[in-house]
Amino acid sequence: MINTITYIVSTLFTYIMGLLSKKYGWNQELPIPVQNVLVGMFVFGVVLVVTYFMKEPIEVKDIIEQIICAIGGSGTATLYYDNKKIGE
Repeated sequence: MINTITYIVSTLFTYIMGLLSKKYGWNQELPIPVQNVLVGMFVFGVVLVVTYFMKEPIEVKDIIEQIICAIGGSGTATLYYDNKKIGE
């Protein structure tokens, strides 16, 4: 369940931040790797809050899985955005 939440949150947040970044020119001021780190930190924070309220124990293995899911979600958002731009 938490993997699904992580994937969805990272996909949506990455997509929205990508749109805002292009609109306000943040991508010119802030390098993409830094933006990706910020997205990862946000998603990790959301996952910690959700895990806390669900009363699930947190293990190192689970944290690694969350990082992998977040990267997958970011990749999905990037792929969708790029394909949308090519179609226009």
